[in-house]
Amino acid sequence: MNDAATVAFGSFDYPQPKEGSLASATDVVALNVTALVALTEQYLPDMVARRRGGVLNMGSTAAFNPVPYSAVYAASKAFVQSFSQALWTELHDRGYDQIRMVCISPGVTRTNLGFGKGEDRGLLNKVSVSMPAEIGRAAVEALDDNVALRVIGWPNKVQSSVFGLLPPTLVAGLVARIRRRMVMDKTGESTPDAPQLPVGLRQNALPLAAVLLVGVGLWRALRR
Repeated sequence: MNDAATVAFGSFDYPQPKEGSLASATDVVALNVTALVALTEQYLPDMVARRRGGVLNMGSTAAFNPVPYSAVYAASKAFVQSFSQALWTELHDRGYDQIRMVCISPGVTRTNLGFGKGEDRGLLNKVSVSMPAEIGRAAVEALDDNVALRVIGWPNKVQSSVFGLLPPTLVAGLVARIRRRMVMDKTGESTPDAPQLPVGLRQNALPLAAVLLVGVGLWRALRR
């Protein structure tokens, strides 16, 4: 089970002190990506030879969209998700259905990651915060079911589905607006005043308006 992970908070160009669970960008990649691939590379061939075994990778809902101020962490989890799904397909495509290759994607969980209580999302924490035991049970169930990917918690499933329908720049802009002040207060980084509207919202105003108009038109047509 590839569960160990670390995170770097703040602007990518702002140097972070290595205190507690804060890490540099290269530390995040080394643990979240390089170590995970190396361990899988070490053990998977013997599982294939025995035609049994399993790998459980810890993903995150951060994998579904860019996360400003934790850019490398989110990107590392996107790698884990893509890597796991690709290997799951490789195994099944060659007939090794008995070997489990599972990625689970929880949301915020009360662990010692980040600032000592899980990855803080500000107001979004009120939507869904999981306990480690809950994630553990869901992980075992996902491994038993041998699913390529399982998002844990219905609020996280809704969030990842909705974000998947929106332009990435819009999602990134909204996430940045939610996280910026909270992260800056923690890291001590100074920043100029933010624009009134999130960057992604300004860039995608016309496409969003078109989608809304089409949606309203379809809704009115179905009502008739």
